[in-house]
Amino acid sequence: YTYHFICPYDWSDYPFDRQVCQMEIVLASARSKQIEIELQAFSNLTDYSTFALKLTNFSAQNINGENTILVEIMMHRDFTPLMLNTYLPTFTLTVINQLTNYFIGYELFEGIIAVNSTTLMTLASLFISVFNSMPESTYIKMMDVWMIATFMYPFVIIFIHTLIHITNRKDGKEDGPFMKALWFVGRHVLPICFTLFLVTYWIVGL
Repeated sequence: YTYHFICPYDWSDYPFDRQVCQMEIVLASARSKQIEIELQAFSNLTDYSTFALKLTNFSAQNINGENTILVEIMMHRDFTPLMLNTYLPTFTLTVINQLTNYFIGYELFEGIIAVNSTTLMTLASLFISVFNSMPESTYIKMMDVWMIATFMYPFVIIFIHTLIHITNRKDGKEDGPFMKALWFVGRHVLPICFTLFLVTYWIVGL
């Protein structure tokens, strides 16, 4: 006999997801010890990822008076390619964005905005590329959370430097309380928040 099983996938933890496929085969007229089963598992999602297939459970049990074969296959994703192609570039761009917060001055405003705007456009292109390569779903995935966070980072920096530039032109003071608060947010609050997000993200993901 040949049976085909279709396993539903949950992409909410992508790319840290582990898909588990469970199958129950009821033996109507045969003993479990006399059954020889050959398992063949494959994933047709070759465009999305590389799964490592592992047989986590294969046992024969008596359920409700019926001989039943229980089979469980776990598919674990190798996210090393995503680490090199997505996480590492976006993290590097975020660090570059943060470094611009330590160069504050009227004459540096255009350069700082140019760096962050270029990074923002680069992240937008990368976000579109990653989005097109991800599995289609109607809910937010872990990869979406990462991309949105790294995409918003340069936008927040541009906003902070714009406020600094406007305040400096209006008041002409670089040591006012509002300016000091903006400097503190850009130089300390932002990297601390991103570090907490980074730690939380990888703890939840792994």
